[in-house]
Amino acid sequence: MVIIGGPASQLLAGRVAANLNETLALCDYRTFPDGESYSQIQSELDDDIVIIQSTPTDQDLVYLLQLLDICQGRAVKLVMPYFGYARQDKIFQPGEPMTARAVATALNPFLKDGSVHLVNIHAPSIMIHFHCQAENLDATPLLAERISGMGLHDPVVISPDKGAMNMARAAAAALSCDCDFLQKTRLSGTEVSMAPQEVAVA
Repeated sequence: MVIIGGPASQLLAGRVAANLNETLALCDYRTFPDGESYSQIQSELDDDIVIIQSTPTDQDLVYLLQLLDICQGRAVKLVMPYFGYARQDKIFQPGEPMTARAVATALNPFLKDGSVHLVNIHAPSIMIHFHCQAENLDATPLLAERISGMGLHDPVVISPDKGAMNMARAAAAALSCDCDFLQKTRLSGTEVSMAPQEVAVA
């Protein structure tokens, strides 16, 4: 197995490779003066490839497409800890794209014989747009385990909004504590007011 870390997930890829005692590919990533991205995998590849790359920016998505293009003809396991555009999973106004679907459509040709593994995806409905094995991993137990070892007194799990309450409840159950969600009120294009809803937080 060869593990390839995209530029947004280099540290994670290195830790995964070390933990599994597998090869971490040497890669070169650059940005040309005109803003175009360049990728090169300098290590020898075999037929078992894992690419780990989050896509928080458009450039990171281009890097991912380049890595997938290099690995064409191999069964690639794609791990995306953060799937950019996941919140654009619906069309609200005429003339808008469903960008989450568009991203999945762009990735599909490279994953015919592979798989994609996302982490706590914003909208699980996105999974249907992948034409390969798709898995939505739940990191909540690991986060709860990490928090439990921090020695916190009477913690409260706070969800950033009501939509993520299932994850907050699962973490709170594992920690035997309360949970709450924040009520968002948009004040302007750049300002958001937030307030707790269900429990009093001192």
